[in-house]
Amino acid sequence: MKRVVLFSILLVITLLLAGCSTLMPFDIIENEPPGVPAPKLGETYYQDLTYQEEYLMVRPESLDKLGSILADMGSAEVYSWEQIGWAKITVPEDETVLSFLEKMIEREDILFSEPVLEYELPEFSVEEDPRIGDPPPPRILEENDQIGAEYYPLLWGMQQINVEEAWDLTTGHEDVIVAIVDTGVETDHPEFEGINFVGHFDATTGGTDVTDEHGHGTHVAGTAVANGREGKIAGVAWDTSVMPIKVMDVEGLIWTDYLIYAMLHMGDYAKEHDKSIVANMSIGGRGYSIAFKDAIDYAAEEGVLLVTSAGNAYKRVLSYPSAYNGVLSVAATNARGEKAEFSTEGWWNSVAAPGEKILSTYPGGEYVFMQGTSMASPHVAGAVGLLLTHLGPMDTVEIINRVQQTAYGEEFTEEFGYGILDVHALLTGEVEPRYGKILVESDVQYGLVTVFDDEEYMVHFGATGIGKTHIFHTVDPGEYEVTLSYNYQIRDRKIVTVAVGEITEVELLVYPEN
Repeated sequence: MKRVVLFSILLVITLLLAGCSTLMPFDIIENEPPGVPAPKLGETYYQDLTYQEEYLMVRPESLDKLGSILADMGSAEVYSWEQIGWAKITVPEDETVLSFLEKMIEREDILFSEPVLEYELPEFSVEEDPRIGDPPPPRILEENDQIGAEYYPLLWGMQQINVEEAWDLTTGHEDVIVAIVDTGVETDHPEFEGINFVGHFDATTGGTDVTDEHGHGTHVAGTAVANGREGKIAGVAWDTSVMPIKVMDVEGLIWTDYLIYAMLHMGDYAKEHDKSIVANMSIGGRGYSIAFKDAIDYAAEEGVLLVTSAGNAYKRVLSYPSAYNGVLSVAATNARGEKAEFSTEGWWNSVAAPGEKILSTYPGGEYVFMQGTSMASPHVAGAVGLLLTHLGPMDTVEIINRVQQTAYGEEFTEEFGYGILDVHALLTGEVEPRYGKILVESDVQYGLVTVFDDEEYMVHFGATGIGKTHIFHTVDPGEYEVTLSYNYQIRDRKIVTVAVGEITEVELLVYPEN
């Protein structure tokens, strides 16, 4: 039997984690092994999570046939996403979400079904003026070109991540896009003057109004991209283009379908305009959504890298999207280069960046201090914007590998990932490939794929898609057991060896006789 912690234990922790403010500690599972079990995505899994009461999301064998299936069940399609083969549907009046979910799971023509899960931003503190020690004076890049003349000395994080040397090489380019997937962005804030905003998208309505009535997104954006020449502060990547995407609705809620729309918008934009996009998403949730992961994978195939905050749970608490394979998860440090007390630990963390007492932009033309891993991840997103400007386009695995290998730290830890972000080294350092890939080919679209390491811990989990395949992009070299489950039973398994820089193909079949 695989040595894993029962997933039901993890579900006792119902707080949806994201990235900002100091959260009080709560019950944490100590000595949890580094892997997690493949969840049984049915009624038992979702009963302790928050979801929409009137809708489900389904992936049928064919979207064209979904209408007739739903008509027989008293349901109707709300909308669908052709890029990933998913649809949002209504729950009949005589059903609950979970009872209707179980009926959908039993149907062979419905490959996956899941509730529309909620993601939240924890409450965050806004501090008046917590000045940090005696920071260095502003640095002059060129004559009469002072970085953030008034407030720059308070941006201790810029020194910690060694970005000033990187600015001698590049401050970004409008051909590279940093997307801010958040509560919106106050695009007319003085710090964003001269910045090229593109692809405005409100994922909650389908419109283009990205007004930030919350503040979180504007603060995140300032750290990533504020114009360091004209204003009072400096972001990491001054001259990149910025794509503001709003995923919090007028009721202050974030749902899976909003995040799906956001990922597909970026993927479609990158494909249509042939642009490199790095997306910052300082939010998270407790539930594993196959639909959301499919949307992330779609965007990644078009060259979109997702950078996420690790969460503010103090110790190891699993959350998504930070724990998805192929996503760059960022932990937080304080001004002393230590782990910020609130920062979530985990085997999924890639790197750490400044997250405590971070000064940045706020709606109304204001500037405030906030703290959390929400404030750490935009440092990394901006740094990737500089990387793509300096070295040109590269795939998501190359980016993740370079961020990890150039961070400064002695070895991997769950607190820091591979170390603290070093932007100059990111742009100039020599790195070697670290990862291989596993490409699973099956005979079913509805298949849950798990990857166990040689100590029998589950290290990756995913689902076969429309093409009856699933790829794990960032897999350490070594020997693994890969299994395919169908209707919650393991139907096939194989031992594979993964080598650096290579794609290991494995065929797993539910119906081998065919």
